[in-house]
Amino acid sequence: MPPTTTKSAAVAGPVIALPPATDKRTNHVDDQRIRPVFLSAGATRTRQGCVWPTWGDQALYYLSHNQIVACRRPDAAMLVADRTLVGHTDRILCIADAPGTLVTGAADTTVRVWDPIARRAVNVLTGHEAPVHAVAILNDRIVSSDSRGVVRVWQRRTGSQEWSCVQSWTLRRYAITAALTTIVSSNGHETVLALGASDSLVHLYLLQDGQFVKAVSLPGHENWVSTLAFTTISPDRARPDLGFQIGDVLLASGAQDRYIRLWRLTTHADALHNSKTSPSAKPSEDMDELEAMMAALQQDGGALSTKAHVVALPNGHSMGVFLDSVLMGHEDWVNAVTWSPAGPLRLASASSDQSVMVWAPPAASDVVGVTWSSHARMGELGGHGFAFHSAAWRPDGLGVAAMGHTGGVHLWVDNVHRWEPATGVSGHISAVQDLAWDPTASYLLTTSTDQTTRLFAPWSKSGVWHELGRPQIHGYDLNCLAFVDPYTLVSGADEKIVRVFGMPSAMLATLEACGAMAADTLVSTKTLAATAQQPALGLSNKAVATTTADASDATTAPAAFTAPPLEERLLQDTLWPETEKLYGHAFEITAVAATPTLIATACRATARETAVVRLYEVGTWQERTPLVHHTLTVTRMAFSPVSGKWLMTVGRDRGLALWRVGDKGVTLQVAKDKAHARIIWDVCWASDESFFVTGSRDKTAKVWTVSTDGQVQLAATFQADHAVTSVALTVMQNRHVLALGLESGEIVILTGGATPAQWSPLTRLSTMDAHTAAVNGLAWRTAAGSVLQLASCSDDHAVRLFVVETEV
Repeated sequence: MPPTTTKSAAVAGPVIALPPATDKRTNHVDDQRIRPVFLSAGATRTRQGCVWPTWGDQALYYLSHNQIVACRRPDAAMLVADRTLVGHTDRILCIADAPGTLVTGAADTTVRVWDPIARRAVNVLTGHEAPVHAVAILNDRIVSSDSRGVVRVWQRRTGSQEWSCVQSWTLRRYAITAALTTIVSSNGHETVLALGASDSLVHLYLLQDGQFVKAVSLPGHENWVSTLAFTTISPDRARPDLGFQIGDVLLASGAQDRYIRLWRLTTHADALHNSKTSPSAKPSEDMDELEAMMAALQQDGGALSTKAHVVALPNGHSMGVFLDSVLMGHEDWVNAVTWSPAGPLRLASASSDQSVMVWAPPAASDVVGVTWSSHARMGELGGHGFAFHSAAWRPDGLGVAAMGHTGGVHLWVDNVHRWEPATGVSGHISAVQDLAWDPTASYLLTTSTDQTTRLFAPWSKSGVWHELGRPQIHGYDLNCLAFVDPYTLVSGADEKIVRVFGMPSAMLATLEACGAMAADTLVSTKTLAATAQQPALGLSNKAVATTTADASDATTAPAAFTAPPLEERLLQDTLWPETEKLYGHAFEITAVAATPTLIATACRATARETAVVRLYEVGTWQERTPLVHHTLTVTRMAFSPVSGKWLMTVGRDRGLALWRVGDKGVTLQVAKDKAHARIIWDVCWASDESFFVTGSRDKTAKVWTVSTDGQVQLAATFQADHAVTSVALTVMQNRHVLALGLESGEIVILTGGATPAQWSPLTRLSTMDAHTAAVNGLAWRTAAGSVLQLASCSDDHAVRLFVVETEV
């Protein structure tokens, strides 16, 4: 039977308008029919990227792309991403906190003030004309600095959430970091602002008559000052033997010169009287770095001065600024310093040398002359890790969290002065392009332009979802994936090769141990490699065999995890061995689809000759005759889920094609060249194969019925207010359930009867509960107890999982 081809698809069947978006000011779901279960989002690589407040519910807040992620603690040794705060339209670069308030600065040039309990921004501060890289908040004042060197001071009107800019000035070199504190003087409290800048100086300002006035510039660092942190000496932390008196302030400054410098600010008369002082150099904002350094040189051999700077306070008294210590131990840039909020006086630092260090002053019994020393060094040691970009202490002072280069939120807990790693949070650090449940719906795989594929499943002991594996760490951006069976993965990337991977026995054992997968759903473990290793040069994961001939390799293979793996283990021990490469495409791979016997692949294309779909037989890996029809890139493909006798392809040419899959070959059954008015982004089948749904940039999703002889008819059209970027179908209690992902990041869920034209909206998830950028993938599964779950992924770097009730 020759294929049926139509040039356009006339509107047929009912046109259903989707429910409108919720109010953006309170846009979080209050629908009892849907409940979030899991959130994964990688931490942004920024120095001021997290805070762990001592107030409220003491959640850890960290930055992930254009959203703030709040983490809860199921127990003392675990963090779980719980919810997000959304509003920024571009990457968030810095965060600070004050009781009841968060403040952030972003690449969208705005500063936002948040009520984290209400999950909303209470004010948006505009005025900067460049990305805001530093923020600090103290009481009713916020200081922000952008990449053009402009510093702005914002003040809140008493009793309201109205903020206004009350001061602004421009530095010659821009401020990378900022910190605010108060210091006790004889007549009250004085407000001190510290700015760490790209001129390698620490600039101190004092508040005088409502305006910050330059007091002193502190030289010493030999590279950009990247992080600052204040702490005030409380009665239980006073150390007269070290010069730390009650009310003194310690300022820690970390720089790209690899050093941390500790400055002591004091107003005690005896400290000022007994100190050797030098005039307070007040270089102008126009003084360059060399001039400032020369001004700091003294007569004693030309070395940098360690004498006190004496600063006149607005009330007529004086404040001394001493260089207390220089901490040496890091071997690369110091990206973050943070003081412990409780317990003994301690400082944590995070560095690009892959380590986090905890520093403390000497004990009273130590030898005279001993200065601050490192009490612990944690991190990704052994050459597998990268930088740590920001850090924060747990509110009780017994734990430290640090944001890693690969998106992981690391956690260490102080167990009687022995620091032990604990379960943190992990996630993608770039757009998540695709996701899929394995054929048994036991675990979820996602793939991203951060060049990783990640495996998520529930951990039985805690009942909480975690990342349990990282099957592929690639050198190209990953675009798509598909399953041949529960233990065989196919992936496509920005290269011309399609790669096939097999699950290692270590991962199989882990999934069995945590209850995510039953052993009888898999083949014998004897056919699987123990694990995989990635050569220093190359992109192919090499299998580590389990035979006696390779016993030396087998002894190095990791056993099944007894707890959710840490980021270090995910990077080293959870790769899947590559079993096959499929060649033939001329450009980057854009789509893959698979059955137990056949794999379909497509690549970027601008002409019919390259827009072909290539078919490979599973096992023999022989290529069949390519499928030629589309004229531009094929964006998505889907085999019919039960019989596998139909293959649906859609693309940038706005057309769809239905292919009949037979034993002797694949033939074109139906083609609709103008099925939509714009690019078709996604297609999915109903579980009974009676219809499929397409989603398009033209802001519509369409339902197409398929007869037993392969005739396709348009049955219904859903009209959205944004482009439909992903679609997913399932069945629950004899009712079809359809999820539509929108370019705005929202997700619409609809239900219908046996007839596709009978659809009705169920609910709409807003950007606060769904995503803040285009939804690139949706996938349903029926979990234990017939619970319906929906997984989603997005350009906002997040992966989410929801429980959906079709009836309340």
